[in-house]
Parts: sequence; C-alpha cells; structure tokens
Amino acid sequence: MPRRRAIAETNIGIAFPEMKDEDRKKQIILRSFGNLALGILHMIWIKEVTRESIGSLVEVDQGSEGHIRKAFEKGKGVLVLMGHFGNWELMGLFYGFNDLPPTHCIARKLDNPYLEKRLRQFRMASGNGIIYKTDAAKGILRALKKNECVGILIDQNFARNEIFVDFFGKKAATTRLLASISLSTGAPIIPATSYPLENGRFRTVYSPEITIKSTGNKKEDAQLLTQKCTHFLQGIIQKCPEGWMWGHRRWKKRPHGEPPVYKK
Repeated sequence: MPRRRAIAETNIGIAFPEMKDEDRKKQIILRSFGNLALGILHMIWIKEVTRESIGSLVEVDQGSEGHIRKAFEKGKGVLVLMGHFGNWELMGLFYGFNDLPPTHCIARKLDNPYLEKRLRQFRMASGNGIIYKTDAAKGILRALKKNECVGILIDQNFARNEIFVDFFGKKAATTRLLASISLSTGAPIIPATSYPLENGRFRTVYSPEITIKSTGNKKEDAQLLTQKCTHFLQGIIQKCPEGWMWGHRRWKKRPHGEPPVYKK
C-alpha cells in the first residue's frame, strides 16, 4: 500500500519532527499497519463470539474500570472518547461482557452489503448497539437518556461543521459532536484506550473523566473541550506510537489559506 505508507510517513514527520531514526519510523509504520490488519482478520477468524473467545484477546485494567462505573452513577449516560488506536473493535466487543450498561458505536454503513452484515453481527454479538451516522445525534441522545454508553472516535479528518484544534502542533479538523453533546446533556466523557501488548493481546484502560472550567460561552466551551480530548489522545500516541492508525489523512482539511499537507 505505497500511497498509505506515504501518508503514514508524512504523518510521523508532523508528529515526531525530531525523530531521525528511519528504522524506528519504519517499525512504527509496520506495527501500525499490522494492528489494522489484525483487527480485520479477527472478524474473519473468530467464528463464535463468547466472553472466553474475546477474553483470550482482550484484558481490562481492573484498577481503571472504576472510572467508567462511577460515571454511570450520574445517570446521564457516558460518552467514551476513543481513537483509532490498538484494536478498538475488540475493546468495544469485550465491553459487552462486563456487566455494564450497553454501549453503542457510531458507524457508517458499508457499501458492500455482505461485509456490512458481517461487521454488524460482529459488533453487536455481545449486546452492543450501532448508531449510524445518518441519525447520529438523535441516536446518541436516545442512548444517553437510558443511561447507556456511546463510543465516539475523534481522530478522523472531519469535513463538515468541524472544529480546528491543535494536534501535534498542526491544526486538525475535528468533530464537535462529542463536546457539544457532553456540554448540552451533562454526560461525562471517559477515555478508553486499547493498548497493544507484546503477546498479540490488547489491554483496555479507562481514564478519569475529562472536564473543563466553563466560560459560559457554548462555542468557546466546545472548542476547549474538543482541544482537551484531542490533547489526551495525542498523549496516548506519544506514549505508544505503534498503536495509532498512521495511514489516515488526519490533516487533510486545512484552515482557510493554509497549503495542503498531502500529495494528491
């Protein structure tokens, strides 16, 4: 995938301009693409989704699980901050086996109906739900009213109604959905991270609620909260760069007047 590899090289240059070791860069890219491929293969390999089969691949940091359990006590549902890091699909799937309110992922229907059916079955096999992007806001609000959970990935280039926030020192077009819904409903934001382990397994770690001090201005608060969530994800990537999906054009949309980052 030479085009995607070139995108990954550009992204690493932005995120780690001080990194001069070319072998290290290649290692990060190789492991990043390996994580992505493994995530796709798991959907094919796993014939029966059970707590045992998924538990053989995923473990949960028990010391951190209290963060999400405490968040549900507010009774306003929980928004889970995620990125394309580790194996986010398996993390969500294993969540369904852990005696917590149901979680829902935001998704776009695939063009291939066979693959869409397979992916839908896989994602819902442990009791989770799916909210499609065509009805995202309403679906999220319905879930939160039932004190359920919604996972939102915020590290994709967002082309409509976006917020530009700093990500590795460069402005990135980011969805305002997570911050706006949290501010309007009071639903807490809890980060969940799927760390790749050396043995091919993954460890889910929950982090404390992300909050800001309100300015009283909804637009400014959404900007501040989105920036804080993005900065949290940046810290995770800095800690374990192999875990992130480097082949995505994260800085595709530019603020007015800025030149493009990627070659067409």
